Amino acid sequence: MKGYVMAYDVVIVVGSKDSDMEKVGASKMLDVLNKVGVSWELSVISAHRNPDELKQYIVKRANTGTLLFVGAAGMAAHLPGAIAAILGGFRPVLGVALSSSVLDGLDALLSEVRMPPGLPVGVCGIDEAGLRNAAIMACQIVALARPQLDTKLYQYLADNNKQPAIGLLASDQELPKREGE
Repeated sequence: MKGYVMAYDVVIVVGSKDSDMEKVGASKMLDVLNKVGVSWELSVISAHRNPDELKQYIVKRANTGTLLFVGAAGMAAHLPGAIAAILGGFRPVLGVALSSSVLDGLDALLSEVRMPPGLPVGVCGIDEAGLRNAAIMACQIVALARPQLDTKLYQYLADNNKQPAIGLLASDQELPKREGE
């Protein structure tokens, strides 16, 4: 059908094709969404270079029923805030700061956490860890609307969040032996 636009649960927008897409791949965020059963679309649109295209794209996706948006960008990290402004607060926006050659993502992170009140961006972290956290949080949010995803989300979390063993040692105890001793 010409003109039909599929409704994706999550829309992810990055600002730069080369560096940002590499980080998306390394983060395995798309694998997380796939394993839990959350539909997604990934696009490259710069908030600074393509503001009109960004607005048209975000409005179109919001109107088709997308539940939430993820914006990932470096440097000024304007993308998540621009998405939040376009949506006017009617959909959640998760932001991920991506590092650039200068300041290792701190500039982007500070840009995202300093959003003025009223149109929040949920900041999920920096680079690959932030992207994966954004995917997990997106799954959590989508599962609120689609409880049938709870089992897959629970299984993903159980399989991927192994906790370290907790052990205590006191001064009157012998230190554990290492292998080969």
